[in-house]
Amino acid sequence: MSFFVLNILDALRDLGEEIVTGLISTFKCALNAEIQDFLQNNAINFAKKKISVTYLVINQSNELVAYFTVTHKPVLIPTGELEFSKTQRKRLERFSVFKSENGEHHASAFLIAQFGKNTGLEAEKTYQVIFSWISHLQNFAIFNISLVVGLFSWNAKTKKSC
Repeated sequence: MSFFVLNILDALRDLGEEIVTGLISTFKCALNAEIQDFLQNNAINFAKKKISVTYLVINQSNELVAYFTVTHKPVLIPTGELEFSKTQRKRLERFSVFKSENGEHHASAFLIAQFGKNTGLEAEKTYQVIFSWISHLQNFAIFNISLVVGLFSWNAKTKKSC
């Protein structure tokens, strides 16, 4: 079974709010009511306000099998307290802004804010969703994944947290 990932803003533009609201009303999450509540009561408004963007995972039967929501998270890197090589500084400056008043680099990274599967569907229909998510996220956020990996290795060397 194959899946496709649909940006909720594109769905609103192409299908209209009534159809999108109907689709997301079919989502059930028996394990965590907050996951269901966010999708059904906040996802559309958050997307319209550019707070976050929700992606709907749809199967071949046009059923909503899962969703995930992505937002930006500010990352503050206290470079004034740490020593970086020239190469590390150049890499850091490609995706961040240095604030001399506090000696920090300010960057933005993707944060998966919500992640849920529709427990109202048969279990075997939803297992393959994970592979679809991983594939989409790898294509969607490869730069930011590299950033996070770089920060974790940086933390391991300095034994300091971000």
